[in-house]
Amino acid sequence: MWRYYEKKIILFSVLAIILLGMILFLFAKIPSPQMDHKIFGSYFEKKICKKYELTFVDETFNYAESAGYDSQTLSLIIHGDPQIYKYHDRDIYCRITADYKGKTITVRFKGTKIIGTKYKWSLENEDAFEVFKK
Repeated sequence: MWRYYEKKIILFSVLAIILLGMILFLFAKIPSPQMDHKIFGSYFEKKICKKYELTFVDETFNYAESAGYDSQTLSLIIHGDPQIYKYHDRDIYCRITADYKGKTITVRFKGTKIIGTKYKWSLENEDAFEVFKK
């Protein structure tokens, strides 16, 4: 009689361990941005663009000033409407446009997904800031 219960306890223990392992595996696997886009559609893009819009604007001003832009002239106008234009593996690519003395500048950022909607951003095209060099 005890043997029967011991076998059941061992069986349930093994099943519980397997189930916990599967749950941990699912939580550990972070879906790619492309998968997020397939699941959530335009809601995902809007959320990312709204969340990081100020980051893109700030970074654009910072890079422009480091390239020689004089912020006192107020001639740089950044349009705060970032657009996602490409997905690749765990990376997402966004662009934002700016006007400077009649020229349109497109600044591209590359974001690497950390988890959820948290990304680490880097500038993709430093050559866009050549117009600020004196």
